[in-house]
Amino acid sequence: MEHPELSLHQVLRFHVEDSEQSYCAGLVDIDSSGLWFDTYCQPGEVKGLGPGQFVRLAGLDGETPFEAHGRISEVDPAPTLRFLIPLPRGFVTGKKRLFHRVSHSTTVRISVPPPMLTAPATPSPPNTAEALSLDLSAGGLSIQTNQRLAKGTFLELALTLKATDGQAERQLVALGAVRSVDQHGAACVAGVEFSRISDADYERLLAYLFDVQRKRAAEGSTR
Repeated sequence: MEHPELSLHQVLRFHVEDSEQSYCAGLVDIDSSGLWFDTYCQPGEVKGLGPGQFVRLAGLDGETPFEAHGRISEVDPAPTLRFLIPLPRGFVTGKKRLFHRVSHSTTVRISVPPPMLTAPATPSPPNTAEALSLDLSAGGLSIQTNQRLAKGTFLELALTLKATDGQAERQLVALGAVRSVDQHGAACVAGVEFSRISDADYERLLAYLFDVQRKRAAEGSTR
């Protein structure tokens, strides 16, 4: 099946040739060599996965079914098991690839950080408010708030990543920039792109996204 693009950190199910068992893997990188998938497993946990092994991947890109297959050309065992397959036919690498989003509803504390220029002797406290997250990805999130936000505004964000089967509840703190604004009366829906996030928080975010998608894939949906 020809398909133009996928979203980074999207989770698909894959089957190893001559095995009835299926696994989950997240698309973590795309380069001229092909598609890199991370199984988030330790070497040995996925039987028969190695160079030359034929794998078949399937899932959804939004509402569109996606299928790809190929022989693994490279395996990277550290820190978790990753594998590379050549680019599927029809896959366009020149298109902008968006991060895969998952539904995520939780309270987000937002504040406008103080200016980075010379501050007055007694700076005023940053404007702090609460918002509701609508979806979440490795690249940012959508929020709804009764505050009026302008494109380009930087926000300090603090939110909770809910507990999953694989991870306990955890906090996430990041700096983001408002990239889109859609005003609905008093409600403002804004798309915020992460511009600064610690390595530890980013790893927690990726683990959370993978756990959520893996659970949905096990239930028969990768939406």
